[in-house]
Amino acid sequence: MILEINSFRNIGSEGFVNFRILLVIYIMAYLGQIEGLSVLMISLISYITLRGIDANTPGFIAIFLVGYAVFAYLVKLLQLKKITMLTWLIVVNVVVIGYWFWISGGTFTNANMWYQILAFMITSGCLSFELTQIMTDNNEIIMISRQARTDYLTGLKNDGAFTKELSFAIENSDNDDQPLHLMALDIDHFKMINDQHGHLAGNKILSFVGWSFKQIINDMPGVDCYRVGGEEFDIIFRDVHISDVEEIAREINQQIQMAEIEYKGIAIPITISIGIATKHPNDNSDDLYDRADKMLYTSKRNGRNRITSDNN
Repeated sequence: MILEINSFRNIGSEGFVNFRILLVIYIMAYLGQIEGLSVLMISLISYITLRGIDANTPGFIAIFLVGYAVFAYLVKLLQLKKITMLTWLIVVNVVVIGYWFWISGGTFTNANMWYQILAFMITSGCLSFELTQIMTDNNEIIMISRQARTDYLTGLKNDGAFTKELSFAIENSDNDDQPLHLMALDIDHFKMINDQHGHLAGNKILSFVGWSFKQIINDMPGVDCYRVGGEEFDIIFRDVHISDVEEIAREINQQIQMAEIEYKGIAIPITISIGIATKHPNDNSDDLYDRADKMLYTSKRNGRNRITSDNN
């Protein structure tokens, strides 16, 4: 709004245009496209409020919207590293200076205009460099954060992520009154496998089981799988019907049972025991986890390679 007011007071000066454009571009880059669009709307409303609606208004709005679309696309490419910082910088400068050239009637005779162009190029260069540095730092932070929440062997989320996300799921289930289920899974006789075939064979089995879970779940909305320790796994089901949860349990059970992991020429049969618990009113995360764990150990006591649910 301040930039619009100063632009209005300094009729004929396009110096404030660059800062409006840079503001929208870097808001999009730092905070997101919705936030950038919000700033754009504030600018348009301020422009119309100060100047009223005349013959130039539709053209101004069209230019702003087209510019927003172009720069939103460029920001996305930069974030995906599809373009380099130098390419980004050249495109931004060409587009903006071309716009100035157009509104000035195809000539730059005003010395002040050249000063403004130089100021714009320097400012956008500094901001582009800083933006690239921040994006690089953010990507590193995201990668470190992801590694801290991921089990290196299976690629599944780890116990720390499970504890935090189960608490969130409990809270959201209470607020939204949506069903929540927890599936606890355990590889049968895993210690015996390690003792007989070695820990490398055990690691191969864990890796295969984690891969199998991911293939079966296949990015289902509201479903996340975790390795919570040793041969133990948990799956959270948010807003999924219990019949679908039990069907997935049967599919997991059958796929693991049919698999034979070969290690040093020896086929190692594996099975898995499963327990399923449904969240009750007033359950906290410990209540739900404890009940799923009891269902799991009921499966183990009854002969392993079984599914037990507190739903039946």
